Amino acid sequence: MNHKDYPITYGSITKLIEYQNQLIVIFEHGIGLITINNSAEHTSQILSDLSVISDTYGSQWKDSILKTPSGVYGVDTVAKKKWRVRNGKLELISDMRVQEFLN
Repeated sequence: MNHKDYPITYGSITKLIEYQNQLIVIFEHGIGLITINNSAEHTSQILSDLSVISDTYGSQWKDSILKTPSGVYGVDTVAKKKWRVRNGKLELISDMRVQEFLN
């Protein structure tokens, strides 16, 4: 009864990672978050709906995605970007480095 089905709009799911009480869902062409409800009052709905934080960046390669204490990192080889998810937000770290150089 609690089955969830997600559309293939963002491609196949490459990897699922639990980080800071959330499931980070990395698709081939997108990234989403699903909050894990651990409280006793939410036992009927343990997983929230998918919240998309990127409909552009993701990863086709599960080995290019890494969980660290400071965030979840990945490489999108199609867009040629390196990204990080932390605090529920996507940051393009490859762009940060270029911006530092330009400044």
